[in-house]
Amino acid sequence: GTAMVMIYCIWRINAVIRSTNSNLTDKTRKMQMDLFRALLIQSAVPVLFSYIPLATILVFGPITGISLGSFGN
Repeated sequence: GTAMVMIYCIWRINAVIRSTNSNLTDKTRKMQMDLFRALLIQSAVPVLFSYIPLATILVFGPITGISLGSFGN
């Protein structure tokens, strides 16, 4: 559920920043896009290095029946 909310928010924020109907100057639009990219990086790092490995460890054992031993701990 959280991943779906993140994807929806990324999609909507990107659409608003890139929209020509918004009243953003070019300088403000560039600043907002830079801040948006920084936010994406700040969100991606924990997902890549914490959530995905943890989900893999928690799901791998019960699905395959293979014990992960100390790696699973």
